[in-house]
Amino acid sequence: MQKQFALVCLLLATIGCGGSESFDERAARISQFQSEGIDGATVVVKRAYEYSGDSYHEDASGKKLIAVDLQFLNPNAGLDLDDVEVIDGATDDNFGSFPDIYLLTSAGEMADQSKWPRARPDELRVLLVYQVPTELQSIQLRYWGRDVTAAPVAIQGTGPMFKDDSN
Repeated sequence: MQKQFALVCLLLATIGCGGSESFDERAARISQFQSEGIDGATVVVKRAYEYSGDSYHEDASGKKLIAVDLQFLNPNAGLDLDDVEVIDGATDDNFGSFPDIYLLTSAGEMADQSKWPRARPDELRVLLVYQVPTELQSIQLRYWGRDVTAAPVAIQGTGPMFKDDSN
């Protein structure tokens, strides 16, 4: 929660406000802009799988990492991938947002992370990595209160893993 608050404060501080716009008005404007990030977009979940690559999530007892391979077709400029929440596909329990985010090629391979799109792409393929309970078998995704997935997606198979070789 502290990370989310800090990011919101940073975002609010860096986006200009017009004349007499208050902090609350600016926050509402930014929230509205971000919540429209998937309006009119097609979102395809390619797969969800257990993940053993690099992550900012610390190891925790009873937890595992999962990766969700997502493709966004025609996303809006306000799309904020940090706000995609992972939900238990069986119980609807919400495990939160703020995943690790990695850029994938359109073929689903790990891309050069320094080549993030600088303009709004017509297609964006990403890998979102979440920490969830070990027993979790399926997930759904939610963005600003709206379901991204029409049905639960089973956690199975394999996929790309990010490895930071710079150390």
